[in-house]
Amino acid sequence: MSFQDPLTLLQLAAQSLVKNETLAKSALQDLPNDLFPPLFKEANTQRKASLIKVLVAQWPYPHLPVGLLMSNPTLETHQAMLDGVDTWLRRKFCPRGQKLQVVDLRNVQGKNYRSTSILKHRLEVVTELQLPQDEYQTQLLQWIEKRKASLQLCCVKLTIGTLSFHSVRNVLKFLQPEFIEELELNTVWSLSTLAKFVPYITKMKSLHKVLLVRVFQGRTFPDTEEKHVSKVISLFSKLSLLQDLTIEDVYFLNDHVAQLL
Repeated sequence: MSFQDPLTLLQLAAQSLVKNETLAKSALQDLPNDLFPPLFKEANTQRKASLIKVLVAQWPYPHLPVGLLMSNPTLETHQAMLDGVDTWLRRKFCPRGQKLQVVDLRNVQGKNYRSTSILKHRLEVVTELQLPQDEYQTQLLQWIEKRKASLQLCCVKLTIGTLSFHSVRNVLKFLQPEFIEELELNTVWSLSTLAKFVPYITKMKSLHKVLLVRVFQGRTFPDTEEKHVSKVISLFSKLSLLQDLTIEDVYFLNDHVAQLL
């Protein structure tokens, strides 16, 4: 036997409204703000893409926690959410007196995003990216590319797996490095390739956590290798906010531990 918490009145009201999608859309202007989050969750559960678009377009708060409200979205409902954000980018007024300022795609409890951007007039889309990207992130980046003059993409955590440096560089053109707070590199790159990435990391002024895993030696002359090692090691002292550094399976580390300390 399993026990579940009883549904709240707001959840029951949301379920009832979503079942009658036409009624839900027509009633949005008169609904209390508190009903929007459970209504959004229920619309996602029932895969009501057109209702999700309208809910985003009428969202009554400055912060939209998409990642917490949309569990396991389909590509259709994910696109509907983006279409709803498009409405905010086009309109000149705020339906309920509140302008949408932040769309947070992270599924993270208790982490409200605090903007550090000087471009306060732009809507900010906050996310965590994992490369190679999945179809949802591909959809997001394609959408962002066409609207980069109207919004600010804030990637606070970047995870890079097995991917060529060229492919990574193509994604980095979408990102503002100063927003990245956490960086995970598990790329199986050679030391020379990692050294090419150092200038990009140097620009990540907000980094406080770095994970570097699996760097192999490659074929280089000893003096060239030493230059690459020095370039990588010296990087970490330039990251003034760095608090957490984890390095695993990096072949040159044992001979250069003293330089890291």
